[in-house]
This record gives sequence, C-alpha cells and structure tokens, in this order.
Amino acid sequence: MAIIINPNVSPLFWPMTIALQLAGIAVSLVFGAVFQLGVLTLILIIGALLFISGSSAATFNLTFFAFIFLAGAAICLVTFVILRKIVDISARLNLDEETTAPLKQNPQLTEWMEASPVMGIFFVLAAAFWQAAPLNPHPGMVTMFCFLAVALTLTRKLKFENLAIVSLFSAAFAQGFWILRPGLTMPLYFSALGWSLVLLLLALTLPFAFFRLFNQWCRLWMSWGFYELIQALFLVYAADHIWARDYSGWIPMLLAIGKISIVAYLLQQLNGKSERNSIIACHGGVMLFYLSAVPILLLEKGWLGLVLGLSLQRCFG
Repeated sequence: MAIIINPNVSPLFWPMTIALQLAGIAVSLVFGAVFQLGVLTLILIIGALLFISGSSAATFNLTFFAFIFLAGAAICLVTFVILRKIVDISARLNLDEETTAPLKQNPQLTEWMEASPVMGIFFVLAAAFWQAAPLNPHPGMVTMFCFLAVALTLTRKLKFENLAIVSLFSAAFAQGFWILRPGLTMPLYFSALGWSLVLLLLALTLPFAFFRLFNQWCRLWMSWGFYELIQALFLVYAADHIWARDYSGWIPMLLAIGKISIVAYLLQQLNGKSERNSIIACHGGVMLFYLSAVPILLLEKGWLGLVLGLSLQRCFG
C-alpha cells in the first residue's frame, strides 16, 4: 500500500497517471498526436520522480517493483493491441487523411515517439536505484530484465525495432544509476560484476537467436553492439574496484578475443549485403575499443597507452 499511500502524493496519483498514459498512447497511435504523446510521457516521468523523491526507503520493496513491471507491461500491451488493430480502428472511425497526416509527414519521428513511453518505466527504476537506502539492486534488476524480455518479444511480434532500441538504452541508463553510484560496498561491486556479465553475454547471443534477418533488424544489430559496449564498461568498472588494475586491466583483452570470432562470423554472413558496412562498423569498432583499452589501463603513462591504442586502430583499420 506504500505505493498508493504517500503523505506527499494523492492516492489517485498512480491510477490517474497510468490511465492518462495509456489513453495518450491509444490516441496518438490512432490520430497521430505525436507531440501530445511526448508531453504525456514527460508528465509521467516528472510525476514518478516527484513521487519517489518523497518516498521512504520502505517504499522500494518487492511490491513496488512488481507494480512498476505491471505498469510497463500494460503500456507495452496497449501499444501492441493498437498497432495490430490500427487499420480496423481507423476504418471504423472514418478518419480522413487530414486527421492522420501527422503520422505520414514524418514517419521516422512518429515511430520513435511511439516507442518513447517505455522510457518512463526505466526512468522510474533509475530514480529508485538512486533513492534506495540501503541499496538492494536485485529486485529492480529482475524487474528491468523481465521488462526487457517483454519489450524484445513485442519487438519481434510487431517488427517494431525502435521499441527494442529505446528499451535497451533506457535499461542501460537505469542500470548505470546504481553501478556508478558513489560509495558502493564490495558485495555491491560483485553484484554489478555479475549483472553486467550476464547482460553482456545476452547482448552477444540474443541477436543471433532472435533477430537473424540483418535487413529487417539492421539498426537493432547496431544498437546491440553499443549496448554490449556499455555492459563491458560496467564490467570493467566493477572489476577495477574488486581486483588490482594489473588483473582487471586484462578484461578488455579477453572481451576482444571473444569478439573477434563474432566479427568474423558477421563478415561471412553479411558478405554482399547492403547492411554490411553499418553493422560491421559498430561491432568491429567495439572490438577495436577493447583492444585500445588494454594499454590505456595497464601502462603507467596514460598518454603512452593512448598512442599505442591509436596505433592498433590504424593497423586494424
């Protein structure tokens, strides 16, 4: 009940906010009210942040994170239903071309705005990670993991890759709020290491398992490369607080060795395809970043490591 009952917020806050957001998604998808959808998303984020800032540590329990997951699932479900039925709904409402014109004038912007409501859930998780004391990241990370699974599943069903792209980077943003939080204890650094490693491995394997069509998921493949890099940075950051630099500094080399086989496989699969340069540029660039990071981390003189890293890039370029 702490989710609903807060001395600083009306008990109707969450029901009205979520209902308003769901209605906004439905209206924007049908009538093309893209700008209004962005405003509603911003209201949801600001309202949730105000709620969390006035909440006690007891608020951030399993019930809170289950509620966040259900709210996010409801947003994704409404998006799924409306997108599947949008043609029938438009026909029943007898909408003319002038009414739906905003959807056709800038379709790429419209698609990004339609995916934007999912950011609100991750922003709430980020605020909860920052506000919680003492910090227990596991319920929030499980919530984030489950919501990512829902978003990626809907991405495949709807062939709506913007939803997955927004979800991946928003999730990494939320994750960074506790991994980079000052004053973490050693057990929390081990937790950061474990979660980052799991998500890194998923970033390396999930695209091959569920998004094999490069021409259909080109931008998503590029996003997986950047998401993998973010998880690698979190991994090295946590390891650097657990072990001496002489040991943690070699982690990027291990990542580069594993990445070489993946890039080689991508080169083989993408041979002769128009998506080759874009996807290889992202994943090959990540591999070169790993190689460049090793001398920077291990050599005593940072500038010397940078020079060596640039030399490696030139050799492989």
